[in-house]
Amino acid sequence: LSSSNKDVCIEELAAAEHLHFMWKQLSSNDPSYMKMFMQVSKLYQNAVACDPSNPDGHLGVAYLLILGDDHKLALEYIDYVIDKIDSKHPRALIMLGHIAEQVGEDFREQFAEIDRLEAEQQAQLEEVEELEEQDELGLEINPDDDIDNYSEGNSEE
Repeated sequence: LSSSNKDVCIEELAAAEHLHFMWKQLSSNDPSYMKMFMQVSKLYQNAVACDPSNPDGHLGVAYLLILGDDHKLALEYIDYVIDKIDSKHPRALIMLGHIAEQVGEDFREQFAEIDRLEAEQQAQLEEVEELEEQDELGLEINPDDDIDNYSEGNSEE
């Protein structure tokens, strides 16, 4: 990053952290609570986009995701910091502990199982969409037909 770009990124992160501090002072009943939450989130995301090598933006986004109970996505931001920036970053390690405390020590296995189930569900959805597309094209699909019993287009009975 050039020094002027780096300054912009630092300002973006500073704005996020300042607004984050102010947001934490609000009661969740305050009418501006959610609006400020969204602003803080956007500023942290901008900070990540501006300077991906700065862990504070990633951890800011992760913190907000944890508050929203999206531990799985928060883990992606935390893992990025640990894997690509600093494997012993204190806040990142504390956040991992927090996820383990809230979700369970086996959170990585739980998230892997969620990924597997989501992939399975997506494959089934794609299969249904393909069948619906075939149906729209006028191809006859009868689930009662046994394809193995077809002989020259006529089913044997």
